[in-house]
Amino acid sequence: MRLEMLNLGATVRSIVVPDREGVMTDVALGFDAVKAYENDQLSVGSTLGRVAGRIRDARCAIESKEYFLAPNDHPHHRNGGAKNPLSKKVWDYTLLDDGSGVIFSVKSHDGEEGYPGNVTVQVSYVLTNHNEILVQYSASKIVDLPSTRQTPQPLMQRKVGGTSRIYCFDPTQAKSSKKFKHMIRISSNKSGIDLNVSSTQSCVRLSTGLELSGIIGKQGKQYRSNSAFVLGCQAFEDACNQVRREDENNKREEKVTRLNKEN
Repeated sequence: MRLEMLNLGATVRSIVVPDREGVMTDVALGFDAVKAYENDQLSVGSTLGRVAGRIRDARCAIESKEYFLAPNDHPHHRNGGAKNPLSKKVWDYTLLDDGSGVIFSVKSHDGEEGYPGNVTVQVSYVLTNHNEILVQYSASKIVDLPSTRQTPQPLMQRKVGGTSRIYCFDPTQAKSSKKFKHMIRISSNKSGIDLNVSSTQSCVRLSTGLELSGIIGKQGKQYRSNSAFVLGCQAFEDACNQVRREDENNKREEKVTRLNKEN
């Protein structure tokens, strides 16, 4: 396996893996030029944030104070905003001494996209000898948004010709544990390529790429609707606006860490 990253948006540009015949295949969408990544509205391969997913009506209450976020999915806020989200920032990076991975870091300042507080975000990507990509996200000096305690269930957003589903699991297990939980497996009968995703997050979003229509990608290839899929591990959608059923978990000035594993 070979992994290629960009420090613009801490972006995965290429993942090359062997198919059943041993032919190396790039399974990640991307672009040939940095300018294309800068203009990309879908944040292909990029690190999303501060919050991945939608926040209803672009507003949320933290410790009884309401914050108004930048609406970029009218009238909602999506994936950290549009003007200066994490996916459009140039991150600092450090290569691991053994060549197995990279650590990215970036600062998100108080008020950016409407979010409160200064936050330092760190993301590491590490390749293992078992064709795994280990991804660790951490953020310091952050207010931890509350999660719901209602019974988890699959949530679905349907669009003509495509699907975006959010599969949620037991938050009492995923929220408090740092142990990986297997979330989803996708395989191709044609290529024999198999993808397994494990995470410490509560949910995983599966989208089938409806919005890809007409985008020109790597080597001049035109991406079409439903020509690829994306898996995104995340917390509950719109968690900050949901009613909490149990204890509150707001935390200040501490480090919050999430882990993902793909193989």
